[in-house]
Amino acid sequence: METVDLAIVGGGASGLLACICALRTEPSLSVTVLEAADRVGKKLLTTGNGRCNLTSNVITPQRYHGDRDFAARVLQNFSKTRTLDLFDDLSLRVVAIEDKVFPYSLQASGVLDCLRFACEELGAEIRTNSAVTILTPTKENFLLTLANGSALRAKRVIWAVGSPAGVKFSPVSLYDPIVRLGHPMAPIYPTLVQVRTELDLIRPLKGIKVEAAVSAMRRDKLLRREEGEVLFADYGISGPPVLQISRLVSTGECDRIVLDLTPDLSISEVEVELMRRLTRCADRPDAEFLTGFLNKRVGQTLFKLAGGERSAQGMRRLAALIKSFSLVPRGVTGWQNAQAAAGGIEPMNFDPATMQSRKVAGLYVCGEVLNVDGDCGGFNLQFAWSTGALAGSSAARSLQ
Repeated sequence: METVDLAIVGGGASGLLACICALRTEPSLSVTVLEAADRVGKKLLTTGNGRCNLTSNVITPQRYHGDRDFAARVLQNFSKTRTLDLFDDLSLRVVAIEDKVFPYSLQASGVLDCLRFACEELGAEIRTNSAVTILTPTKENFLLTLANGSALRAKRVIWAVGSPAGVKFSPVSLYDPIVRLGHPMAPIYPTLVQVRTELDLIRPLKGIKVEAAVSAMRRDKLLRREEGEVLFADYGISGPPVLQISRLVSTGECDRIVLDLTPDLSISEVEVELMRRLTRCADRPDAEFLTGFLNKRVGQTLFKLAGGERSAQGMRRLAALIKSFSLVPRGVTGWQNAQAAAGGIEPMNFDPATMQSRKVAGLYVCGEVLNVDGDCGGFNLQFAWSTGALAGSSAARSLQ
């Protein structure tokens, strides 16, 4: 049976960078990447709407969830600056757009190609359609049993399988081999995903986009507030601020979502605007009362919901609805639409300087399979780059 120095299970962002860093640390190693899909880096191609939001210029621990302390230590050990220096070495030019960092080409495929080329040029072997189902430590190495019936031995293993977000693979196959080796995991939930809501209130708004502030609430306590473009859809709501609060819906912490449809105006300013319309728009039909102020269909819907009373009291009710349009969440749209996973393998049994298991010598874990998830905006990819780089270089040094 074939034995390699290092087997990397998973050919996504963290796995490919782990491969590169291992071979840059020790070029003589035999390294094999085992990818379950028919090609590596499929999820990477969809990040940043196909533009690949590589990282953020404002990486802070507060933008991470799960084991935030572990994330902070990892990011100290391999920073955003080191990540960008490494990509520069791989001939990937980048550009900052506001707080986000993208490839200069604005093509995720260019990022994947640079990673693939580097792996190939450094001598790594990449095997696709090679899902690992069983990982067995032996006295001298690890035995990796594949779904296709074949097997491989490796002196070191890096587990970089990602999460169920955006794919069709069984969650069990991603986590179970590591859990069986004594590593506990937190329950997993889809995050950075569209939110399902009650539909009666928003059915007339399907297809409309508005700028709004989105507040996740629990028993009238504010959990999180985000601003940006919100899309009303046939299942509920989407858009960047919705994705940011979706973790709280997925885990069941949020019991109400409140939309402020005029986040740049106070409620008193909205009331003034509406009172002026009582006079200026007195001859308009109800369906046109808010035309020129709000999106037409949004205005028609809210006017009806507020009772349609053209009086001072009616305008106060309408202003309150504009500033606090409440929806009841009904869950999220599921794993296949999610960009990331909340939960996963608990990091407490891994060294944040090397990503090596404290329970199983020679086993390293990196990327999204761990119980760390970041906000939308390059934070998850930065954690993947950092953990992959640390795991790859550390595994290689242990073999020198």
